[in-house]
Amino acid sequence: SSLSRDEEFLISVNRIILQNIENSDFSIARLHEELCMSRTVFYNKIKSLTNCSPIDLIREIRLRKAAELILTRKYKVFEVMFQVGFNDEKHFRQLFKNQYGVTPTEYRNTKK
Repeated sequence: SSLSRDEEFLISVNRIILQNIENSDFSIARLHEELCMSRTVFYNKIKSLTNCSPIDLIREIRLRKAAELILTRKYKVFEVMFQVGFNDEKHFRQLFKNQYGVTPTEYRNTKK
């Protein structure tokens, strides 16, 4: 199957974010540098393809990974939080609830 350039770009973006997911200091600058793009071109391309800003996209990918890890039931919520690059539990819980409508613990308990 042949992927479009945009699909290949988004796959690369996802891969780089996931490779750096535990790094709470991982930045947009580092992401667009790894992709050899200027900040502006990168921002505009992400915005046009995903309708998200790069920071929102990184957050969404981190939270999606957190949800996956929570459902494995292998880790406590605060362990998952560090595994996906968050350092502040209150902030993490709030972002998670904003994205999924429930706290991480409620998410784990309602998805059997």
